[in-house]
Amino acid sequence: HDNLLRSEQTKMVDKPAPTAQTQKLQSDFALHYPMKILIAEDYVMNQKLALKVLSKLGFEADLAENGLEVLEAFEKKHYDLILMDMQMPEMDGIEATILL
Repeated sequence: HDNLLRSEQTKMVDKPAPTAQTQKLQSDFALHYPMKILIAEDYVMNQKLALKVLSKLGFEADLAENGLEVLEAFEKKHYDLILMDMQMPEMDGIEATILL
């Protein structure tokens, strides 16, 4: 029983810890998988967070603060991905998604 326990402990110790390199977002991801992205979000802090995360992957995204702006933006430009908030003023994300 002690040998089995030591064996398992050794396996746990021998595993290399994840490095910053393996946990890091790849800043050139957008070069390999280009996408036109629209963020539909009315809360400024969430907009900033989404833009920051996407920028770390190499993406630039457009912003819409409500469903009506989503529809207007989609008329002007085809988006590959829309990150849609469900609760927004004027028109919520559910209604905007149905109309898309």
